Amino acid sequence: MKLTSKLNNSVYLAGFWILTTAFFASAVFAQNTGAGTINGTLTDPAGSIVPGAAVVVRNTNTGTERALVTNGDGIYVAPFMQPGIYEITASKAGFGKIVRAELPLQVGQTLTIDIALP
Repeated sequence: MKLTSKLNNSVYLAGFWILTTAFFASAVFAQNTGAGTINGTLTDPAGSIVPGAAVVVRNTNTGTERALVTNGDGIYVAPFMQPGIYEITASKAGFGKIVRAELPLQVGQTLTIDIALP
């Protein structure tokens, strides 16, 4: 009787693990479905990277904004963005502000917009 009980517990745990894994995998897939990514590198007029710069990615169709900061390599990444037309504003103290507009993003696309600050 004990062997049957242990076997039932093992089957139950295996089934629970499979269902849990499938649930979380579908949640991750749902986040990626219907979205794209916008990324790029900010540089100064001499071509050097600009870490710590403020970047705002705005969907001009909806007005939704995402504020970002470039990393130590001057890179910004905005994942899980809805398709639409975007505007990117970049700035940092000691540099001018620059705006790149009319940037279309499609489903599944990675749109790379490198920006040289004035």
